[in-house]
Amino acid sequence: QQVGVLFHGFTALTMAQRIGYSFPATMLAAGLLFRPVIGEVVAVEWAKATTDEEEMEIYKKNKEDQPELVEPVVMTEQVDARNQKNKERKQTKTNANAMNQSKPVEAEVATKEEIATEESESKKENSEKQPERYESHATWMHRNWKRHPLITAWLLVQWLLPARMPIVSNGRYKHTGEGYRFSWTMMLHSSASFFDGANFFTLRVYCGDSIFPSPVGPENPDVKGFPIHRYIGARGSAALNVFPRQLPAMGAKVAEEFGKQPLCRHPGGITVFGSMLMRTDDGPFHRIVDPEQNLVHTHNALLGRNLIDTVVGTMLDKAPSEQEFILKDVGSFWDARDLSNSIEDGWIYVVDRLSCLAADPIAIFGQSIEFMVVESPEPLWMEWCGDLQQNQCIREEIPAQTEPILTPQMAVIKFQTSEAVRSSCRSAAKEDILIKFRFGPSLQS
Repeated sequence: QQVGVLFHGFTALTMAQRIGYSFPATMLAAGLLFRPVIGEVVAVEWAKATTDEEEMEIYKKNKEDQPELVEPVVMTEQVDARNQKNKERKQTKTNANAMNQSKPVEAEVATKEEIATEESESKKENSEKQPERYESHATWMHRNWKRHPLITAWLLVQWLLPARMPIVSNGRYKHTGEGYRFSWTMMLHSSASFFDGANFFTLRVYCGDSIFPSPVGPENPDVKGFPIHRYIGARGSAALNVFPRQLPAMGAKVAEEFGKQPLCRHPGGITVFGSMLMRTDDGPFHRIVDPEQNLVHTHNALLGRNLIDTVVGTMLDKAPSEQEFILKDVGSFWDARDLSNSIEDGWIYVVDRLSCLAADPIAIFGQSIEFMVVESPEPLWMEWCGDLQQNQCIREEIPAQTEPILTPQMAVIKFQTSEAVRSSCRSAAKEDILIKFRFGPSLQS
């Protein structure tokens, strides 16, 4: 424990600016507060004891200060039998010494036989399973859990919270991050919603049915996307990639900042929607967030829960069902397909759902791309825009492909569906679209 306190103290001083203060502070508090339980120090002394008499002496010495101690787990009959054998051996040696004076030859022979017999009995006793000299933690917990409810509750939390992760996420935790907090897979997977040349995470702010246009520039080429990265930085963006459950709080904060200005007089107020496609371990990008779910409503629903619903929702890592914004069955596209045989090096893969793509087209800014629609239940459309304001755009259907198509460099390139798609994103049970693309020669030059 002393080494742990030193290590986490050093971590708090040197790495807190990168990982924050919460983790080292928690570990320091645990090291200082959770000292060895009653009887644990004595158990270490018992482990070093070599005889039953030494065990009993340790027990008697500590019994007065620690009445919770139990007598060493040694059978009284075994102790009496061993003591009796020791007395008999000592008496035999005494008799043998006395015989040496009158019959040295016979005494010497008898002594050798007695020594051989004694060694044989000793080996037999040592080969028998001896009772344990100290209690295991499980045994201690079984006897003392009612006496120490706080320690018992703490241990149960340590066991149950991490174990819930695959259950609450339906096995999709590495994509959605559900149950990731307080899990056993911390830092085993990497998540990212961006890569060199494209960003698949943004917030869209509306006043009624009208979107707030954002100033465009190198950091924010999407005129319809709020430049959230400018405010939370690279570290904040990375944190949202790992913990997308924090998006409603972020959306509510953005709505609050807009609400401080008299920009929206619509009776519905300001609404915020999220668009996030994320890749896990450098794999394909999957849509994680429902682009039609108002994050402000989700945040208010989370705050409006009663105590029981809050505890249950925290354990299950879920928002109220009618306000849930994380999509179900993320990664389901690969349930019946071999991911390793479907991915080619040098290509970027995007997995989506037809109804979600209809609500939130996939956009790439300022690039020339080579692309191919690998799979889709319906023909997709592409929109080409010559300016970032998206005023000069051409929309056309993507023909059936057997080979990739190379586009010219455009300000905005968007993958869309036909206008006939009207179902909600949440209603899509499974992922059904796979698009692959890579940057064209214009970028490479």
